[in-house]
Amino acid sequence: MDFMGKQMLKPIEKAFNVAMLFYTTGAILSFVFGSSDGTVRDEGSIPYLALQLALYAVAFCFIAIRWRLVLRGAMNAKWILALVGIAIASSAWSQDPLFTFRRSLVLLATTLYAIYFGGRFTITEQLRMLSWTFALVVFSSLFMVIFLPHYGVDHGA
Repeated sequence: MDFMGKQMLKPIEKAFNVAMLFYTTGAILSFVFGSSDGTVRDEGSIPYLALQLALYAVAFCFIAIRWRLVLRGAMNAKWILALVGIAIASSAWSQDPLFTFRRSLVLLATTLYAIYFGGRFTITEQLRMLSWTFALVVFSSLFMVIFLPHYGVDHGA
């Protein structure tokens, strides 16, 4: 992709990153995919897995566009990647190897996304996207409290 193409893609890339960061907070996951006790039941939930797959597929498209940057960042994150490797290897001795392997792959995808995010954007851009993400979390929380108090307020406390 040429320089102009990458520059035109930047607003879309930033919007996606805010959406990805919002997803990683888990802010609405328990409401959309969870149970009444606030936990997320992602194992076997087709909609949750579809959302996860779609987000990481788009993330990997951006990673592929900036593969040199990610490779350079991965060289600086050898210890973190080694820990992820141990998590993947732990599938061999896990009580539930398929679950452990799948969650380890999500950990690997999240780690690669973090390397991309950290290397792709300046600190100022990262903070701006995090600010937008936290604003979305706050406003969605207020929305839930005001309009859906059954879900937005912990009545068990």
